[in-house]
Amino acid sequence: MIPFLQGLGFDDAIETVGKLASYGHDSAYTDYLEGRSLLKAYRSFIGSQKHCGVANANDHKGDLMGWSAEPGPLAAEDYVDVWHGRRAIEWIEQYDADKPFFLWVGFPGPHDPFDAPAEAVRRFAGTDIPMPKSVQRPALPEDDGPFKIFLRRMLAYSDSATMDDAAIVAMRRAYYANITLIDDAVGRIVDALQKRGILDDTWVIYTSDHGEMMGEHRMMAKMVFYEPAVRVPLVVRPPKGVAARVVNDPVQLMDLAATCREIAGAEDIPESAASSLVSTIAKNENPVSPEVIASENFGFGMFLAGQHKLVVYEDDLSPVALFDMQNDPCEDRNLVKDPASRHIVESMMESHVRPFLSTEPLRPHTPSVLRRR
Repeated sequence: MIPFLQGLGFDDAIETVGKLASYGHDSAYTDYLEGRSLLKAYRSFIGSQKHCGVANANDHKGDLMGWSAEPGPLAAEDYVDVWHGRRAIEWIEQYDADKPFFLWVGFPGPHDPFDAPAEAVRRFAGTDIPMPKSVQRPALPEDDGPFKIFLRRMLAYSDSATMDDAAIVAMRRAYYANITLIDDAVGRIVDALQKRGILDDTWVIYTSDHGEMMGEHRMMAKMVFYEPAVRVPLVVRPPKGVAARVVNDPVQLMDLAATCREIAGAEDIPESAASSLVSTIAKNENPVSPEVIASENFGFGMFLAGQHKLVVYEDDLSPVALFDMQNDPCEDRNLVKDPASRHIVESMMESHVRPFLSTEPLRPHTPSVLRRR
């Protein structure tokens, strides 16, 4: 096993690579495809997808995009996410039930290219695929500052000039097919736990590291602070379950680390801002949302506090976007230059942004995108 993963405490690991990396890197999954004489066809397909960057480095130099929803050449049983789910089930079936376990199943999807097998896409053939609630392109700032450059880059990356409604619907249909394959795999994993008689002793946590822009604001991919990219589902089933319900209060992914540590009986990480969700889930209560939720990417930082979301640029800490999530949930109106909202910007900068940036990270050797001042 890889020494790095051993150092993190894993006893077993099957390291694979995602769809794009499979073009030029070998892994347990590419070995599987090779054994079924499928690898050459799969890599040829990946290399033909212009939007993936792989092909852009080969046959399509300078052709930045060209998003498509073309089904891949693999049958569902050979698709990467289905294969991952099958390996997890094999591990559960061979697991020594006398010991507690932590099983992390990292599905590569849903990730572009949205190449779900044709049979998976056909499941949505008669389904009315809704358009995004807002396809309004973001208004570009008047100045030529970094935020304008960033937005123009994202719109170009998304090929928004040629993104009509039909293209958006096709992409969303393929994306739903990708997600459904993972949902099915998770269902089979839960069934495997049930067959072993350990489901009611097991916490099941299902989430993602980021969302996806699927035509909202005429954008694709991630890398922005709009809700479709930063807000992800979190499904948790504690042992023996609780009454199903939907909770809209936001929490942070780092809260899952604190949650898993409490489940395992481990000590809290000193000075961590993460909060365990164990008691609120077990009691079927709403979690206590943090005062502010922060995220960072590409030199910008996002701060969500109450109904307002503020985005700042790292170099000079200038506010570049402000959204009222209660009155403008689609984030169509950037209020950062609105004189009536100036007090909100100043309050969030003073209460949240500057304190966040003045706090040294717990691991100082890990570089941060946002500079601590």
